[in-house]
Parts: sequence; C-alpha cells; structure tokens
Amino acid sequence: MSRIHILDKSLASKIAAGEVVERPESVLKELLENSIDAGATMITVHIIEGGKRLIKVTDNGSGIAKEDAPLAFLRHATSKISTEDDLERIMTMGFRGEALASISAVSRVTLRTRRPGEVEGTSVIIEGGSEPVISDDGCPEGTTIEIKDIFYNTPARLKFLRGAEAEYGRILEIFKRIALVNPDKRFRIIHGSGRPLDAMPGTLRERIADLFGVDSKQLIEIDTPDLKGVIGNHE
Repeated sequence: MSRIHILDKSLASKIAAGEVVERPESVLKELLENSIDAGATMITVHIIEGGKRLIKVTDNGSGIAKEDAPLAFLRHATSKISTEDDLERIMTMGFRGEALASISAVSRVTLRTRRPGEVEGTSVIIEGGSEPVISDDGCPEGTTIEIKDIFYNTPARLKFLRGAEAEYGRILEIFKRIALVNPDKRFRIIHGSGRPLDAMPGTLRERIADLFGVDSKQLIEIDTPDLKGVIGNHE
C-alpha cells in the first residue's frame, strides 16, 4: 500500500500559510505593503485584541476591479509581475501573489473594494480558504480588508500567540517601521477603544515626532557620506 499521497487542498493551504502568516504582525505587514503598492496616500488600521480578533486596513488606493477581486485570493495570482524578465525590475513591495491566499486560509476575510470612477464596488468574503462569496457593494473608492479570528481553524497555531498587548506591541512596531519610510502618506492606527496614533504627511523629522511622541526641535539631522539619519539631542 502506498504511503505517499497528495494532501487535501485545504490542508495544503493551511500548511503553506505558515510560511507567510506567523502572527498578526505579519498579516498587517502584507496588507500595508499592498496598500502602498496600490498608490494609497491615506491608510487607516483598526486592531482588536492585538489583531487576534480583528485586523482592518482601509486605504484610498487604486482598488481592485470586480473581475480581479476573487483572483486576488488565489495562490501565485498577482498584478505585479507577468514574465520572468519582470523579476529583474521589481518596483513593488510584494510580487509573489501568496499573501492573501495564505491569510484567507487561516482566518475569516472580507474584502470591499472600488476603483476610482466606478459606480459600484465589490465585496468578497472567504472563510478558511472556502470558495469566495462575491457581491456588489456600495463601498467608497479604495480598499478595505478585514481579517477576523486569525488561526481560528488551526488551533495549534493559535495557542502560540501571546496576549493582546504583546501582539499589539509587535503590530505597532511593524506599523511604525512602514510609516517611518513613507512620510509622504498618512498613517493612522487604532487599538480597541484607545487613542489613535495619527501620523500626518510631512517631512521625515515630522514623521519621527508623530510616531515617537518627541519634539521635532530636539532632533538633529545627520547627513554625511557614510551616515544619514536623525538622532535626539542631549535632552
């Protein structure tokens, strides 16, 4: 009797998801990079229970066409490359087409998206890698994606997550890193009923002040042939 067999599609998807989705922070990283690749200038993040219950990202980017929306959740489906030559000139933060497929395999996902100028948008709902439920939606231009109950169908992964505050600390770290290198975009994050962290578009100095709660006048810019950046003064 053969001992080698092909894994069920659902099981294979859950295993593959582990390469992309380690914890809530990795989900947020992928979603923020998608928003940036979509040309968004304003990105808002809502977090509940450290991302274990909800990660919601809303942007004003280019949105996704109705015919493309369900394809976005297929593994290796991407709009960012199409030929081998494209690998030599990648200009986007993501390109492999694995993130949404992996995320949707281990969570409950709702995508609402509308392209600029289109009368109606599209909603796509997927739970645990199931077949997508697609419908018309009167959503605003851009994209909103909700990731609920991460690892609800893989309890062995869920039990390794830490408490809500610890997971939110990781989320906030990745949020700040991405916001820091994109000072021309507005980034906003809300955790539960707490006070939002809102970073308005501006200079790098202003972005640092917004993210780390410091007085921009106490920052010193360093610009030498070997080192560029910003440090705090003696205070």
